Amino acid sequence: MVLLVKKMASGLRKRGPKYLVSAFRNEMAGPRLRVTLGLRRVIVWLCDALFHRRRAKPASENLRFFYDLDVAPITFDFTSYLAGAELERRRRGLGAIEVIFVPGRSHGVRSEFAEYDHVVDAESRNWRIRNLLLPILALLPSVTGYRICASRDEADGLAAGNAIFPDDYRVFLPRHPAKRLVHDLAAAGMPLFPMLRAPAHARRIADAFVAQVARGRKVVVVTMREYGYTPARNSKLDVWRAFADGLDPATYAVVFVPDTEAVMRADYACVGDHPMCEAAAWNIEVRMALYEAAWLNMGVMQGPMELCWYNEAARYLIFLNVGNSDVSTEAIIAERGQPLYRDLAFATPFQKIVWGDDDLATLSRNFADTTARLQVGAAS
Repeated sequence: MVLLVKKMASGLRKRGPKYLVSAFRNEMAGPRLRVTLGLRRVIVWLCDALFHRRRAKPASENLRFFYDLDVAPITFDFTSYLAGAELERRRRGLGAIEVIFVPGRSHGVRSEFAEYDHVVDAESRNWRIRNLLLPILALLPSVTGYRICASRDEADGLAAGNAIFPDDYRVFLPRHPAKRLVHDLAAAGMPLFPMLRAPAHARRIADAFVAQVARGRKVVVVTMREYGYTPARNSKLDVWRAFADGLDPATYAVVFVPDTEAVMRADYACVGDHPMCEAAAWNIEVRMALYEAAWLNMGVMQGPMELCWYNEAARYLIFLNVGNSDVSTEAIIAERGQPLYRDLAFATPFQKIVWGDDDLATLSRNFADTTARLQVGAAS
């Protein structure tokens, strides 16, 4: 509650009284407080009872995961929401997942703050639906199909029955899942893995690339962030190149994955003689396959690294500098359910978050520690 109050105070300082309106709307769409959850359930119960909106269906049906673009982000956060749907499917013993994309009321997506919309406008967000959200579905084997609704009325007709996620979703009262759901369930002891994985053909593509550039060496994949929104979170490219240059080239092959938003203007000079894998920037399946094939994945905390979170085969070192932007404060991190200053509750022994900046000393020290642990693991 203290962290929530701090977040509200910060929002008021930066955006003024209008922030309260957006904060209420966001709380209804992504409830964090018990009173909000209770209010939503009362509204849903009353409307269902009055209009006979729900019809019970057999327990063997698939889980319908409604992703309402009127309130949900079109970012890699979708990975965590999809993982939450998978855990709900397992908990309820349902057969598979059908993903229902519901169009937003502002050019098919949700309205955003001006500073975000200036960097990622509605057309860009619609591009992401096709090139980010849909490809992620191929990484979860239990997803058997999806539907992009032409209208909100069409989606309303699909929301009958009890096997929907989130369970209090209604088109007239949209919400997106809680990102903290996966963290909370894992902390309570629910097994997460196996979860996401690269399809077989993508693994063949990535393996061929790795064989060509590595030639028997250990591949270290560095995912770069070069993004116009919250640029304080971007990778320090000169530092990462210095780190890569400092590794023994007879032992390690460093591969850089450019930011998808910057790939068309990527400066190969910034990584020196180290190869870039542009295919991983464009293709989600190849990106995941490369993460699986890597000896170690490294990068600052950013959207694509969430793919590594949910793949037990992807070893990683992720660097998170708390407080370097509005979306990386302690309040935001805690709100999402991520343990502060600890590894994820479901992380494997070789999946580690480094709570610090991506300066050269921090990169080198943690790489050396990880190398030592990996060598001990291989010996045992």
